[in-house]
Amino acid sequence: MAYWDTGTFAVGVAGPVLQGCWGDAYLLDDYAADDADCLTVVGVQAPVEQFALWAAQWMRHQLRRPVVHENWMRAGKVVGRRWYLGDGGEGLSREGAVWQRHLPGTLVTAEQVRGASTL
Repeated sequence: MAYWDTGTFAVGVAGPVLQGCWGDAYLLDDYAADDADCLTVVGVQAPVEQFALWAAQWMRHQLRRPVVHENWMRAGKVVGRRWYLGDGGEGLSREGAVWQRHLPGTLVTAEQVRGASTL
C-alpha cells in the first residue's frame, strides 16, 4: 500500500494518491487500477485521516479473505509450498523449486487456513 501527496506518483493528479494491492518485494508491482481487488483513491480532496481510514478498511477486508495453503510432497518430504487467496487465486507466498512440483509422484495437499471454505 502506498500514499503520495507529492512527487512522482502524484504528478498530474489533482490531489493525493492512495493505492494498494497484494504483491511481493517490489512496491505495487502487481497493482492494476482496473483490478477490483486493488485499492485506488485518486484525485480526491480529503484530510489525510480519511485516507488512513480508507487504507485501514481495505486492509481489514483483505485480512478477512480466505487463505489456502498447499504443500507439494514427494517421498515424505515437502518440496514446495504455496499460500494464495482462496476467493481469487492471487499468490501470497511460495517456496521451493517450481519444477519439483511437477515431477511424477508429487502429492499436493491443500488446506483452508482462514476464512470460509473455497475448497
